[in-house]
Amino acid sequence: MGKPHNNISADEIKFGVAGFGGCGVNTVRDLAKFDPNNHHHLHLMAANTDARQLTRKFYSDNESDQMLKMILKKWLGQTGRLKVLQLGKKKEGDDDLGFGHGAGGDPVFGERAAQESEEEIKAFLKEMTAVILTGGMGGGTGTGAIPVVAKYCREMGKLAWAVIVMPFAIEGRGPKALVGRNNIASILPTIVIYNQKLQSKEVSLEQTKTMVNESCIVRMLMVMKEMIQEVGDFMNSDLRDLKTLLGCGNRLLFGDCQVENAMEMSQVGEKLLANLLQDSDIIQNARMLMLSFHGAWTQAEIEKLTLIIKGEIKTKLSVGNIEYEPEVHIGTYTTKDKSKWVAMLAAAQEEGQ
Repeated sequence: MGKPHNNISADEIKFGVAGFGGCGVNTVRDLAKFDPNNHHHLHLMAANTDARQLTRKFYSDNESDQMLKMILKKWLGQTGRLKVLQLGKKKEGDDDLGFGHGAGGDPVFGERAAQESEEEIKAFLKEMTAVILTGGMGGGTGTGAIPVVAKYCREMGKLAWAVIVMPFAIEGRGPKALVGRNNIASILPTIVIYNQKLQSKEVSLEQTKTMVNESCIVRMLMVMKEMIQEVGDFMNSDLRDLKTLLGCGNRLLFGDCQVENAMEMSQVGEKLLANLLQDSDIIQNARMLMLSFHGAWTQAEIEKLTLIIKGEIKTKLSVGNIEYEPEVHIGTYTTKDKSKWVAMLAAAQEEGQ
């Protein structure tokens, strides 16, 4: 994006991703593989009660890839845009384990740990224009801490949403996970990813983690990068549009599609809506959509695909006696690279909320 004229100015945008618990820390570590010089708006925070995991992920010499090691050093040192925070350092009552050994599947421990670190967490949030909170609902640090931090975001008036991961059924943590999910979604709009919906389980745990992250948060950050660093050349969407969408409901659905040669718009629409790890029924109840088109799209393609997506929406909105359709906010970005993709974010309101 070009430099503004000296009479035209805008505040700097800082976009944060804060990961809590083992799952959240893993996500942040994956994001720290991106070169910070190419994501100058992005700030990261990894917070956990498990000191060993934080050490192994961010301060270990076991990383064999020298390029990744160099990039991590940039995040931690040169840019200072990665904050690593150990939660829960205060000894609780007669707990003879001391601190630094995780939450043991106890969300109350995670909750107290986040409250204890309120000042440090709020210091990170204060600097952010917008922030994603992420972590797993395994019943420990993430499950207990994220609702606390979600309240901080709301109190501070931050543009924020959550991306959370539900555990495998075999773990038997469903009840705790559901309570955590409901606690978070009652405060912030939330994307829910289900490990159980992974189609192929014949992969390594490392590949499973990568598949989950790339299904949503990694791709979402590419959309945010373009929204923040570029200006739509025909139709434009920005953070104000995102704020409007987040105000339309507490259930979010994200989808994206890399468009290959000769793909029909019906195929693109099907893939865009088929995020198998999320709640696909959200689109039927959507109250607002955002669509981001990257690359060489024609107006006819944009119109056809938008109509396909809108055709899945069953929501009826009204003001008084006047009915109207859910709004679709579109951004188009023609860039020098040859890639062509589209991403969608939909918001729906959960019944009873």
